[in-house]
Amino acid sequence: MYESRITSKMKNPLKILIITLLLIISAKTQAQFEYYSLGEGLSQANVRCLLQERNGFLWMGTQDGLNRFDGYQFAKFRREPKNNNSVAGNYISCITEDKDGKIFIGTINGVSIYDPRLNHFSKLTIKDTINNVNTVGSVSSLLIAKDGTLWIGDYYSGLLKISGGKSVRYMKDSQAHNSINDNYITSLCEDEAGNIWIGTFSSGINKYNIATGKFEYISKGQENRGGLSSNYISALCSDNNGNIIIGTTNGLNVLNTSTNEISVYKNNSSHINSISGNNILSLYRDRENKIWIVTEGNGVNVFNASQKSFSKIFIASRSNPAAEEKNIMCVYEDVNGNYWFGTSTSGVIKWIKNRPNFNSYTKRENRQYLSDYSIRSIYKDRENNLWIGTDNGLNKISAKSKVVAKYYNRPGDETSINDNKVWTITEDKKGNIWFGTQRGLAMYNKEKDSFERFINKLGTKETLPVFSIRCIYPGNSDTLWFGTYGLGLFSFDIKNGNFHNHTFTNKNPDAKKDVVIFQIEEERHGKLWMAAASGLVVYDKITGDYQRFFSDTKDNFSTQSVLYSFNIENDSTFWLGTLGDGLIKFNPMKKRFASFTQNDGLPNNVIYGILRDRKNNLWLSTNYGIARFNTKSKNIKNYELNDGIPTYEFNTGAFTSDKHGNLYFGGIEGLLFFNPDSIYSNTNTPKLAVTNFKVYDEVKYPNKVHYDGEEIILKYHDNYFSFEFSVLDLSNSANEYAYMLDGYDKEWIHSGKRRYAAYTNVDPGEYLLKVKTTNGDGVWSEKGIIIAITILPPFWATTWFRLIFISSFTGIILWFYSRRVKRFKKETERQILFSRKLIAAQEGERKRLAAELHDGVGQNLLIVSNLTQMGLKKPDDAQRHLNNISKAIKESIKDIRQISRDLHPYQIEELGVTIAIQSLISRIKESGEIVFHDFIENIDRYLNLDESINLFRIVQEAITNTIKHSQAKNVVISLSYVGNKIQLVISDDGIGISGMEKSSEHVGLGLRTMQERSIALNGNFEIESNNKTGTTIKVLIPK
Repeated sequence: MYESRITSKMKNPLKILIITLLLIISAKTQAQFEYYSLGEGLSQANVRCLLQERNGFLWMGTQDGLNRFDGYQFAKFRREPKNNNSVAGNYISCITEDKDGKIFIGTINGVSIYDPRLNHFSKLTIKDTINNVNTVGSVSSLLIAKDGTLWIGDYYSGLLKISGGKSVRYMKDSQAHNSINDNYITSLCEDEAGNIWIGTFSSGINKYNIATGKFEYISKGQENRGGLSSNYISALCSDNNGNIIIGTTNGLNVLNTSTNEISVYKNNSSHINSISGNNILSLYRDRENKIWIVTEGNGVNVFNASQKSFSKIFIASRSNPAAEEKNIMCVYEDVNGNYWFGTSTSGVIKWIKNRPNFNSYTKRENRQYLSDYSIRSIYKDRENNLWIGTDNGLNKISAKSKVVAKYYNRPGDETSINDNKVWTITEDKKGNIWFGTQRGLAMYNKEKDSFERFINKLGTKETLPVFSIRCIYPGNSDTLWFGTYGLGLFSFDIKNGNFHNHTFTNKNPDAKKDVVIFQIEEERHGKLWMAAASGLVVYDKITGDYQRFFSDTKDNFSTQSVLYSFNIENDSTFWLGTLGDGLIKFNPMKKRFASFTQNDGLPNNVIYGILRDRKNNLWLSTNYGIARFNTKSKNIKNYELNDGIPTYEFNTGAFTSDKHGNLYFGGIEGLLFFNPDSIYSNTNTPKLAVTNFKVYDEVKYPNKVHYDGEEIILKYHDNYFSFEFSVLDLSNSANEYAYMLDGYDKEWIHSGKRRYAAYTNVDPGEYLLKVKTTNGDGVWSEKGIIIAITILPPFWATTWFRLIFISSFTGIILWFYSRRVKRFKKETERQILFSRKLIAAQEGERKRLAAELHDGVGQNLLIVSNLTQMGLKKPDDAQRHLNNISKAIKESIKDIRQISRDLHPYQIEELGVTIAIQSLISRIKESGEIVFHDFIENIDRYLNLDESINLFRIVQEAITNTIKHSQAKNVVISLSYVGNKIQLVISDDGIGISGMEKSSEHVGLGLRTMQERSIALNGNFEIESNNKTGTTIKVLIPK
């Protein structure tokens, strides 16, 4: 009554078993390998050497560059011809590390030394006085001995020894008995006694005796206790038994250094445990003292020295996982026990030796091993047969033969299962297997290998509609309890075949809400607990009462949460799996809830299934992988596709465990099964480092790694920075991270699996960047890394600048104050002097007026008085005296008018300033010896009366000074309106200002008066004067 594609094609059970096992092994093997080549960032696909240095990085040497791998991404280093701090060459042949953590890289262009702290390369230079060779040529091998001596094998220039700053080169010397016998060195190794073993291209092995300093030889053809199988030595290494393992082009040789016996191992096609090939490319000794042998084109072998046998290691090809990778060049074991294989064409292959031991059946790996790979139900019966219900049929994997029997619904065949969608499977106390399907209940008949269907009858009175059974609980009697999708809780009496509905009752009207039930369990008091769409529900079989539990509002658990599953730890602890609210811890006695979500480390908040292992850990199937939850520490470890699980998304109800402690989970792409005790966990405290430190999205320190305790100094404008952080264990595991910038952040920022952080607008100051991560068990490391970050303030914000600024500002203020005081004092003195001169001028003017009045008007009045007296005394002469009196009075009137005109030119008010100036110039022309040349434009409309008087006085004062003091013969006067300005220019050819000032103090006062009047006009007053070459006065008045 079933179908099986395997049995229909192969009738031999042994063949069936072999094929089935090969499929499973192939799938498991494929999942254990990871591949890294150019597409993943490797510089070139030919990888010749590997090294994991003490910080955790894996270095890879290729034919085109050096690579550093942190488990996530590659940093590439190539030779830069103009950069002395770059690697010496791109063809990398060997890599090693000294006790100080410096990396030595052998290239065809010599040896480079990389300092991780300084992040630069330096080329090794030597001074060899013996052979007069001062460079390192094409390097084939490097060895740092136990005493710190560096040994360098050269392809053409022999052996080089560097110790204590001194170097010695050993080259073949046919005249010397104990010299090295070949200059073409291929490999180096050190034995337990400190002797150095040297492999050569064509002359066998040289042993440098550390005690005597002489060379000893072993080569092909020596008959004393056997010789080498070939003189071409391709690889050397030592084991912990004192043996030297020798790889040649014609087999593997093992030299016992105590007896000097050589054992030769070659391929023997008739012996399954012989070495797979004779041409040895490289050798490697791992931490368990196993010797790994890489052959040319014949794969990798592991040598068991005690049994003198070889084990072939299958390394799956990337292009064809079923085929073996043939082009392996080297092998290396990292600190986590994983093995890395360098190839000549495919980059690097990582063999995850300690991968979690998950097993699976998936379509892409096992073809159609199962009827379908969307798993809905799983059950292992008492005979250890594994039953798997899917969206398309039922599968039974026989415990004995591993043959898969597939069962389908066939319309019209009442002995077939009633539907292809099988939601739940269980076994009653009699060993009967029951199935809940999309269309009701069925039981498996072992004898007939068929199924019995049960009609959905309620008692004997009513037939129920076909319903979907989502879960079955067998109970401890002849009653099955099952939950449906849409019709609630039912029981089935196995003896009489009757169904009983426990949802639609008048006693429990609220029970109508519990129509979708996903899981049923019975606790020790006999009550049924159910995970329902309406939450957690308990049903009392005796009273028929329902009770529904909700959380308090203070808990992060919705009162409307859909429960998919639950697990009862004890009477006071239930664990609930929800649709979207994560994992809930519930105490039914105290009615208390506590929730755990993605914020606490869960991979997803949808929990489909919960299983408990023998260590009391909970295993959860979710919408994003599998999680292990430690119920004591609350630590969470998540597993993803990289760990070997078949799918991210799992299904409701598809989970079970067996009596051996194995756990089973079904998902949308296959079945996962494993024993929790066999799941490897990396509990080592991971190393952390900060990489790719960027400022404004540009890498500030290319390929630089920042370790714990380092400091980064930034300028004040570099306040937008970002960085990445890496766990340096090469596991590429799902570590979670947290970071904080102490001094900026108030608490840790949990970034989950994101390895990137950025900060913007960070003020200048001193900060501590802290990063921590989880180990393989999800436990946070107590100590992460701390890197100091200092953002320098701008120079104007530094203390020294502030002190200088304050001092300078104070000095400037004091200087300005002192200068202002001095200027004020000088101005005061000048004003006083000006006042004195003005008073003196006014006094002089009074004296002048007094003198003129006395000499002119006064004398005329005296004459008038005398003539009047004479006329009175001599009447006959009265007419003559009157004529003289009239003349004297006219002269006095003239003098008074002249004085009045000088004090206030009346023409300005009556005729305008232009005519007043012209009149002034005309009078002066008639009375003097100086020749005046005047060019006067009419400017009256541009000036008011006060402005006109000020301009007239400037002209008057200038002409007066010129006439009295300049000794000039010619004067040119120009008055015009040009470019919105009134321009007055008065020039003479006299003795100049300095000469005039010597002749009279009035000159300086007059100039000051003209300047003051120019300022009153908002004008500009300029004087140009050279000694004995004349003076030019220029006044510009804007209008």
